[in-house]
Amino acid sequence: MITEKKHFERYEFHMSNKNMKGYWIGKFNKIGDGTEIEFTEEVSLNNPIMNLFAGIYLKKQQELYIKDLKKALVE
Repeated sequence: MITEKKHFERYEFHMSNKNMKGYWIGKFNKIGDGTEIEFTEEVSLNNPIMNLFAGIYLKKQQELYIKDLKKALVE
């Protein structure tokens, strides 16, 4: 569920399913000709074993998001 959306500035949402719950915050700040991004994630998993892999998975998702964002900005 999206909890806050300010175009070109901030995007927040809460997430919940049978495996996890948490929230994600993305902040976007214009710096010269570029943009600085800051992500904050808080995730709680129902399966303790999945906690071992959560950090790796979330990092990959961030990298994919940045790649997709860059691609969208070029188009």
